[in-house]
Amino acid sequence: MELTLFHKNGSIGGDFLAKWLDSNVVVKLAIPDAASTSFQSEVRLWQQLRHPNVLKMYGACDAGSHLKFFVCEYASNGSLLDHVNSSSVETRTMWKYLYEAALGLEYLHERGIVHAELRCSNILIGSDGTAKLANFRLSGLRSSARTRVTAGSVYWQSPEVMSGYPPSCESDVYSLGMCILEAATGKMPLDTLNGSDCLPSLHANYCGV
Repeated sequence: MELTLFHKNGSIGGDFLAKWLDSNVVVKLAIPDAASTSFQSEVRLWQQLRHPNVLKMYGACDAGSHLKFFVCEYASNGSLLDHVNSSSVETRTMWKYLYEAALGLEYLHERGIVHAELRCSNILIGSDGTAKLANFRLSGLRSSARTRVTAGSVYWQSPEVMSGYPPSCESDVYSLGMCILEAATGKMPLDTLNGSDCLPSLHANYCGV
């Protein structure tokens, strides 16, 4: 396998664009200290998913505590966020991408999998122009314990998740709604709010919760 490009990805570890059997693929590095049992559970979960609107995984490797990675489909047309920021994308095409993202989300939910990190940057566009959900790492394996919201995703999260409750199918639907808002306006949801410490309460007040 020939690695040709590195892209830092804070939610996982990093991405390499690679050549495998004459095809472009992405090598996603897992967090270095990720437990082998959690990594293997994630591999088994991802291997079971087969849907045109969910990013495919081709394989994985666990070489010990310092090297774990996935080999997955390369979405050559960037993310939905890239298209939101582009003035050349037609409104009809944008709605097509969002509809396909909803189909992918429905597929995950039917299998009891919660994405939990849904935003435009995690909706990728394949070479065939199809939207694909990505970066749903361990989302189907979360316990019922309260889950900490990452700083980069608070603007897309539902009020109950930001209050400390675990992500759910319902909160995913809320996040999809925020993606629709972002695509329609060209702006990050609730972009006038500042300060991650006070954002949960501001967000709850904004939504009338």
